[in-house]
Amino acid sequence: MAEITIKKPEGLVKDIIGKKKSVADVKITRLTAPGENYLSIILKVDYVIKNEENGSEEELNAVAKIMPTEGFSKDFYEHSYNNEAAFYNNIVPTLQDFQREQGLDKVIDLFPKFLNCRKNLNGNDGEVDEDSVILMENIQKLGYQNVDRRAGIDLETTKLILKDLALFHAIPLALSLLRPETFKEKIEPHLIRELPRPPGGEERKPPQHHLLVLEILQEDEEIRELIPAIEEHLNNAFKFMFTKDAGVFLSIVHGDLWVNNIMTRFQNHKALENKFVDFQVYTRNSISRDLFFFLVDQLTRNCLKEKLRRARQALL
Repeated sequence: MAEITIKKPEGLVKDIIGKKKSVADVKITRLTAPGENYLSIILKVDYVIKNEENGSEEELNAVAKIMPTEGFSKDFYEHSYNNEAAFYNNIVPTLQDFQREQGLDKVIDLFPKFLNCRKNLNGNDGEVDEDSVILMENIQKLGYQNVDRRAGIDLETTKLILKDLALFHAIPLALSLLRPETFKEKIEPHLIRELPRPPGGEERKPPQHHLLVLEILQEDEEIRELIPAIEEHLNNAFKFMFTKDAGVFLSIVHGDLWVNNIMTRFQNHKALENKFVDFQVYTRNSISRDLFFFLVDQLTRNCLKEKLRRARQALL
């Protein structure tokens, strides 16, 4: 397997560390396994920063997202790069400034600290190429981790994630209502309308959470005859990915809120804080899109079966 690295990684942190410090060493390794992230390669970048005045050294632990080396569409990657760079550079500061204007001291902090980005070795001028990088703080070093996707997320952690998700949806919604001109100028230009076709132009496969719902419903004899209609409804849902017809529930949605894109800090097995990552396909849509995707896809199987059973009883 060819070595994956970053050219001139020192330049990415030059403005961050200041003139009196320099990069003494950089170690770059893979953070995730090949194929784990479809739209990018995720690398761990550990800098050793030297203080030129007293000779002391400190670490700067970062995560870098770079262009995949094969099996991808350049247009698709460029689209996702521009989306994510705009989210950290423009959208997050706009939402935080809006909260401060409303008299809030504690502003939204549901994302890793953004460090820097570049489209190419010339900085942010020109096209996105193989030297593009998005650099963020490595929050694993702060104790954040992904829940095991094979096990799913327990109910108490789910409640905390839903509370944070509600905050994530509420702030852009409030901004659009109270400062519509600001929303139109600083947020709306970065909200995608449609995605380029995936590499090869292949048709999208049924989402895993849809298949799980159908599998669980198949176990109930009384519901089994309704499965074709339910399956048609689930498949049609993705045809309306970019609708604006969501009424009062129209806000920014993550668009891919599954377990790998949620990192949680635990203490004694209790969830304390969450961070949302991977803002490559966010758009303006009904908040139910994130809500449904997360709840159905990420709850443990037993928890999901129980919730579906209760929902069915409530309808009878």
